[in-house]
Amino acid sequence: MQADYGLDAPGVVRNFAIAGAVCAALALLLALTGAVAAEGLLALCAAMFWAAAAAMVRSSRRGKLTERDRLLDALRLRGDETVLDVGCGRGLLLNGAARRLPDGHAVGVDVWSTADQSGNGRMAALANAEAECVADRVEVVDADMR
Repeated sequence: MQADYGLDAPGVVRNFAIAGAVCAALALLLALTGAVAAEGLLALCAAMFWAAAAAMVRSSRRGKLTERDRLLDALRLRGDETVLDVGCGRGLLLNGAARRLPDGHAVGVDVWSTADQSGNGRMAALANAEAECVADRVEVVDADMR
């Protein structure tokens, strides 16, 4: 099983993809009616929306893993600490920290908003801890950070 840390801002990605499709459809419609100048601009807009959506998907699937590891490596953890991840979501930082804590413990706290991240929930964080082989060092708590 492989960890899945979800798609960040799924509504934004969806809206960019839809906007790209609308721009492409309008460009095609204008091309069929002979409005050449406007069709090029709309085609460019479509390409830009689709490129932004693709970049966001790539960042969610790969980029944030690279940045997580860079950030956690900079902490130079000893391995016996207790780490608190406030707003842990699907456990990206939580599980990354737990991998660096062979004699420590990582605690994640969240209220699980699905608007910010697809499939966000306590069970997703725990499933990712299992996939990363750190479930024995991870605790997930349903709570507001306040």
